[in-house]
Amino acid sequence: MTTSGSYDYNPTVLEIITEAYEQAQILGEGESPTTDQINSALRTLNLLVKNWQARGLNIFAVQKTWLWPTSNVGHYQLSSGTSAVWSSKYAFSPTTDNALSGDVVIYTLLEADVGDRIGIPQTDGTVFWTTCTVTDVDNITIDDPLPEDLADNTTIYAASATAPYEPMALVEGYAILNSTTSITLDQMARVDYFSLPKTTNRGLATKIYFDYIPGNVNVFFWPLPDAQRVIFQLNVWRRLADLDSTTNTMDLPQEWLLPLSLNLAVILATKAGLPAEDFQKLRIQAAETLRAAEDFDVENYTSITFKPVRRR
Repeated sequence: MTTSGSYDYNPTVLEIITEAYEQAQILGEGESPTTDQINSALRTLNLLVKNWQARGLNIFAVQKTWLWPTSNVGHYQLSSGTSAVWSSKYAFSPTTDNALSGDVVIYTLLEADVGDRIGIPQTDGTVFWTTCTVTDVDNITIDDPLPEDLADNTTIYAASATAPYEPMALVEGYAILNSTTSITLDQMARVDYFSLPKTTNRGLATKIYFDYIPGNVNVFFWPLPDAQRVIFQLNVWRRLADLDSTTNTMDLPQEWLLPLSLNLAVILATKAGLPAEDFQKLRIQAAETLRAAEDFDVENYTSITFKPVRRR
């Protein structure tokens, strides 16, 4: 017996919809849904996937992002239109030769793509941001001339051209001090952050408050970052992608495909009036497969920290 050797099975929206109609006994084997049935099921499928986001944190939907702060600014909006450099990519590499003010070619082995934002540290502690226009084996070309001389062995950065979509929650945050050192940021509740005696204190940020309002997601750091050389890694809970077409594939791991089709079938069966006994069997099967997927989507290990309680 020979296995396929492939591991990337991911059916289209139309295939999921067809499977759901078959599970709901609305279609027989080999039958195809009508245009009206497809449109109705696609609407329901989107509503179902969005509702699942409210069931709790999905490990598979945790995304690493990076934020380059501005000195003495502690409040940032996390959206595609943010003025801060917020990125789904983080690459860094030292320069391999000097460059002069006004140059546009930088010699480095930085893993940058055309269109990436390139961050170049300046002597005043700020970071000069420009765009990568050409990549070569041992150099990159930037869109804007260097504002000052660039010394050999200076670490420069590459960030994604566009910011990530606004997140739903912050899982954990870190302050990256250099290539080998980072500290974990303490997450604060709203009342704790706004109860701080001075939110204008400056220094190494050690605390973060994540404020989720749809369309206006913000993060607050304390103390205010006092240098742009610190980079924040924010591991966030991203939204699941919309299903805009029947040719789209699922933004879900393979373990969630059967629960998705069965739970869609339950809703379609409700609309179609499936006999009570058959409906109950379908509902139980859908619930069991969903529970199995949720049980699988957990971390294998966790940390428990014990702290002494001080008593007067």
